[in-house]
Amino acid sequence: MSSAVRLICPNLKCRTILSVPVVARGKTVRCRACGMRIQVPPGKDQPGSPTATPGANGTPATPSE
Repeated sequence: MSSAVRLICPNLKCRTILSVPVVARGKTVRCRACGMRIQVPPGKDQPGSPTATPGANGTPATPSE
């Protein structure tokens, strides 16, 4: 597993490539260049991620209707 998550600042005037620690997944960080707040996407093994909730038999859970 890598030790950093790479993001690009969504500010069109900035577009700085950010490298944030893995522990920042699911949290909000601030771009050092322009100050914009950026939501770091959750990891595959963290809650809130669609692939993080396996079903009873280990397969991905599907929503019931």
